[in-house]
Amino acid sequence: MTKLTKISLVTAVALMGISSTACGASIADKLTFKGEISYTMEQNLKDDVDHKEEAQHDIDVRVQADFKVNDNFTVTARLDELNDDDTDANPNEEDKKTKNSSALQPEIDQVYVTYKKDALKSMVGLQKISAPRLHDSANGDGAIVEYKLSDAAVLNGGYFYTTEMKSSDISGGGEKLETDNIVSLGLNGKVDIVNYGLTYAMIKDSSNITNDGTAKDNGAKIVDALVGVNLGFASLELANTSKSYDAVVGTGKDQKLTKATLKGKVSGIDYSLAYAVTGKDGGEVSLDNQDDAPVHLLLNSVSTYNFKDAKAIYASIGSKFADDYTAKFEYMTIESDITTGETTNFKNYKEAKEYQLKIENNIDKNFTVWVNYNDYEITKLDGTANKDAVALTLGAKYTF
Repeated sequence: MTKLTKISLVTAVALMGISSTACGASIADKLTFKGEISYTMEQNLKDDVDHKEEAQHDIDVRVQADFKVNDNFTVTARLDELNDDDTDANPNEEDKKTKNSSALQPEIDQVYVTYKKDALKSMVGLQKISAPRLHDSANGDGAIVEYKLSDAAVLNGGYFYTTEMKSSDISGGGEKLETDNIVSLGLNGKVDIVNYGLTYAMIKDSSNITNDGTAKDNGAKIVDALVGVNLGFASLELANTSKSYDAVVGTGKDQKLTKATLKGKVSGIDYSLAYAVTGKDGGEVSLDNQDDAPVHLLLNSVSTYNFKDAKAIYASIGSKFADDYTAKFEYMTIESDITTGETTNFKNYKEAKEYQLKIENNIDKNFTVWVNYNDYEITKLDGTANKDAVALTLGAKYTF
């Protein structure tokens, strides 16, 4: 990662120097910025053991600079606050630890060069990894190439080296950072009212954390397919994702997630309904083995990621009121059909439910404040409550 980051920085500086000398244009004319600043305050209303010691506020800052070298080349660098949350793991994980958000820790998490000409687009450097449905925000050193055949077909491929993946925790052994090589191939497009996407991703793990130490490498393969129909007043999407492990001893078992989503708007009220089913050995189908990837069905704290052989239902309604205000209510419930297993293993949770009410005030097109009430409970296989929390959060966000 360090080597390619240095290459990206050197490339950026060189291209900027060539541009300003050859073209005679000032940097200010070619440089644009965008970003966001957010601040949240959380009050835990229930004395839950996993939340009472959390930092009660969080500050996030992200600034991205894009330098247009010429009509074909653009250099991008992004500065991001390291702790994007006041904890380092989702509430469902057993190894969850508290982080103190009293001091900001900015880092340059993306530096890459984009080349675009006609139907071809490529990005090289430290950037967000390809196959965005399969992870939330993992970065890596590598390249993405896209070629637009037509509106009906866009080909894409990517290769990355990263240390931001986590080892599979299907056996409950605890997640650790991995060093991985990731290759992805994809095809997506739109034909009339139908859209589709097909992604194949291969992970090659260069450590031996998740096997018995007799092999130097292990990994996994993911196939993600979706098809959607937009009817104007409503849209329906069906997706199926499967993940198979390569000869991993003791932990790796095939994962599967099937999800159907219906969205629409009736009389000014936005609604969303979703139904998902996980495989008999689990629904952990993301690249980075975390629960916040778009491929999963999740609300805030409850996710299909954490349940084997389960069925999940999600529903939400939302509407604008009083000009600049928006209210949204979300509910999710999930239940596993497993009846036996290790009760301390968080992948063997029996059931969970969560609801959330959020009210936003769009003070300006760039400035929003909100209040959020969240309540969730996760039950272990033996019927006892494993996680139970209620929180009230106040937040503000400015984008530019």
